[in-house]
Amino acid sequence: MSRVSVFAGMSLAGALIATTATAQVGSTGHGGVGDKAPPKGGLQYSPNDTRNPISIAIAAYERGDYSRAIEMFDEALSATPDDPDLLTYKAMAYEGRRNFIGARQILLQAVRLDRDNVDAHRELGLTYAALKDTKGLQGELKWLQAKAATCPAKCDNPDKVKRAVDLVAAAANPTPAKPG
Repeated sequence: MSRVSVFAGMSLAGALIATTATAQVGSTGHGGVGDKAPPKGGLQYSPNDTRNPISIAIAAYERGDYSRAIEMFDEALSATPDDPDLLTYKAMAYEGRRNFIGARQILLQAVRLDRDNVDAHRELGLTYAALKDTKGLQGELKWLQAKAATCPAKCDNPDKVKRAVDLVAAAANPTPAKPG
């Protein structure tokens, strides 16, 4: 399993579940409890709600059913097509399918909608790494490093920004596999 898909799984499951559980979606801006703010648009997320498309998408993602996850994120996005957080989650499902070109397109849209979305920038950097796009990867790493330089004064979660910098930096400078 690639570093991108491992982190994507950890990020989606941990970040989304920890921060959107029982949160009323449609809150203003970022500042959720964990790494992600609740998705916007009036949906409510609860990990036990099997009728909610976001809940279904997360469950599908966690079991590796990326096609179903994409389908359910699309359903959630039909109500709020400009939700950068949901777009980021959908892109992570694309990464799980190893469709990095599709993920890149979705993540670029998420960044256009929310230029300060650390998660979208992190995933975009990891996607550029998977695509071997050094220029794009370096651009995202520089953005994340500049963001980290303003923390904690100008960011809600400095630890999240540092983790994003570390992950994208590691993707920029992968350690060679040890001969075994």
